[in-house]
Amino acid sequence: AEDQTMSGAAFKTSNVGYSGSGYADYGAASDLYVEFNNVDGGQGGYCILTFRYSQGSEDSRPLAVTMNGKYVGELSISKTVDETGSGSWVVWEEETFVTVCDAGMNAFRLTTTVRTGGPNLDFMSHQQANALGGTDIQSYVTPGSSFVSVPVV
Repeated sequence: AEDQTMSGAAFKTSNVGYSGSGYADYGAASDLYVEFNNVDGGQGGYCILTFRYSQGSEDSRPLAVTMNGKYVGELSISKTVDETGSGSWVVWEEETFVTVCDAGMNAFRLTTTVRTGGPNLDFMSHQQANALGGTDIQSYVTPGSSFVSVPVV
């Protein structure tokens, strides 16, 4: 990951369907992370973060989310399935996470919390919710929304 900081996760290209030049593969251990630096929080306030991932295992692989070193929640990562209903590492889905960003630049770290590791992480995109002009934040998070992309690799 040329623009992201990784510890224990590895740059991979073996599972098709990713965007960009590859993805981060968390592997199978806890305390591995990918950190997205220079995420613009604007004047501060709600940020909508969207993560694109694949996860073919039966078990859930949650990620602890920290912002600027402070725990802000957990990202639920469920199994991605193909058209037959089987778990697949080449099916990519998105998960949305809403938090309050600090003004200016922020760093978001996603850390594995279980010994089975984490998903394959393709990218993170973000939107400053204060730019929505009072729109209900939950109604804004819809497929096809325009986000600023911060690729993993």
